[in-house]
Amino acid sequence: MYSFGAILGARECADTHQSREIELCYETIDSANSSKLRFCEACVSCTDSWLLYNCINCQDSVGCVGLRNKSNCIFNEQYSKEEYKKRLQEMRLGTFSGLKKAKETFEELKKRTPRKFAAILKSENVTGDDITNSRNLHCCFNARNEVENCRYGFRLHERVKDGMDAFIVWNGSELFYEAVSVTGQNVKCSAFIWGGFNVQYSYNCFDSNHIFGCVGLRKKEYCILNKQYSKEEYEVLAPKIIEAMKAKGEYGEFFPADMSTFAYNETLAQDYCPKTKEEAEHIGFKWRAPEKKEYSITLKTEAIPENIADVEESIIKEILECAHKGICKEQCATAFKILPQELMLYMRLGVPLPRLCPQCRHMERIRLKNPIQLWTRECQCAGAPSHRHGENKCKESFQTPHAPERPEIIYCESCYQQEVA
Repeated sequence: MYSFGAILGARECADTHQSREIELCYETIDSANSSKLRFCEACVSCTDSWLLYNCINCQDSVGCVGLRNKSNCIFNEQYSKEEYKKRLQEMRLGTFSGLKKAKETFEELKKRTPRKFAAILKSENVTGDDITNSRNLHCCFNARNEVENCRYGFRLHERVKDGMDAFIVWNGSELFYEAVSVTGQNVKCSAFIWGGFNVQYSYNCFDSNHIFGCVGLRKKEYCILNKQYSKEEYEVLAPKIIEAMKAKGEYGEFFPADMSTFAYNETLAQDYCPKTKEEAEHIGFKWRAPEKKEYSITLKTEAIPENIADVEESIIKEILECAHKGICKEQCATAFKILPQELMLYMRLGVPLPRLCPQCRHMERIRLKNPIQLWTRECQCAGAPSHRHGENKCKESFQTPHAPERPEIIYCESCYQQEVA
């Protein structure tokens, strides 16, 4: 429920973002192979924990950052099993106030703990973030498993190579340019092409080859503007269209903004590149004001039960007020309901009821992620005598998604491996 990108082996989860092989998780971001996690980010093989960041193989822990193979830890401090259980009870994480206090301490620990300049693992000659087992990538983000020779891509997965300017490309795709949601070969300036090759300026076509300017085709060949041609006719007409487009400066450019049926603030663009109405309209995008909602709130934010243990099943009949009350910039729904299966998950995990609508919760998760942008910076290692540089500061420079004005401490690969990992 209420999740984005959680399609690979996720079961009984809510409010997750780009996580895989997870079960019984709530508010997880970029995590994998884990279960019973609450409010965790970038974690792998962790279980029954709260508020973890960049932890691997950890269990029964709260508010920890950068730990490996640990259990019974709170804010990176080791406790015995008995002490941990006692402290966990005292923290009252099942209450909204107790969880809020723990979140504040956790966020301070995240700022104080050095982190690697970018999440890059088992990769060579790459720039970007969230890259695994790939090579020869320039300014790519969320690229995983044998991705190579690509530039300016986001969400490139599973044996993808030789492409540029793409959003969501996967499953052995090759030779793509200006592509959105594509699995195929030699796809240019097209969107939602699932299967096929030699596709140009087409939309929502499946298993089709040698098509130009087509929409909604299934298992077709040699079509232009959805009209069937012979192979010989296609090979004469398609080049003529391309030459005419080149003369107007159109060929090689994606569909223009004025063709979009969606307004800028209705798309994922607003998640990753937020703009005001004036900024969006200035560069040629539409903007649509939210529709007026017709409903009556039956439970104000301040009346939502503080403790999940005090919540009754009748809550599913209520219309809850979003704490933002529609005055944020996140397309707030102003109100929301609790689904029966959602309530069961909250009770099973012991987490307090949310105070925000699903859209505002989604945007809070987005703000916890690194932006799709890079800055050139130098390593911020302290240069202590015990460090490999002695008292001298490391001069290593790199491209990182952490902006210079942000409070996090950023290390190069070598200093991170020595002091943190």
